[in-house]
Amino acid sequence: MQSTLIEQAIEPPVDYRRIARRVRCRLGNDPISKQRALAALARQADRTRRLAVPEVIPNPDNGVRAFAQAVSTAMEGPILRFSRRQQLIRQAQRLGIRRFDANLLIAAVQHRLGSAKTEDPVQSTSDSSPWRFALPIGLAICLQATILIGAWGMLHS
Repeated sequence: MQSTLIEQAIEPPVDYRRIARRVRCRLGNDPISKQRALAALARQADRTRRLAVPEVIPNPDNGVRAFAQAVSTAMEGPILRFSRRQQLIRQAQRLGIRRFDANLLIAAVQHRLGSAKTEDPVQSTSDSSPWRFALPIGLAICLQATILIGAWGMLHS
């Protein structure tokens, strides 16, 4: 009975699930036989999938490169506006690139361009200023003085 269940041709994952459900239903009271039958079914499904995988994986076409180039030209500095991003994703779908892959390519281009971006002039001037610690130090001194005056007043009253 186990061999007749497993001997069927397993093509899509739907067939695998259907046959596995039948095995579980018919062998539900015998866990050892059920486990062996499911393991044999999984091995057969793996063999079938390995045969279905092409031996040569084709190189990505120029569509990916063209899309990456379009992304880099659409960037406004380190920013890619949402409306432009949506246009790029539609363009990628026309090129045959899935939405997930298009988002990955956009992120890769942003990362590549982000590592070469220039410094923010506001941040660089505030960091290089010799007075950048003046406000925190001044606040700390005022707080300590207030505590000291309060303690002095409590002790001498």
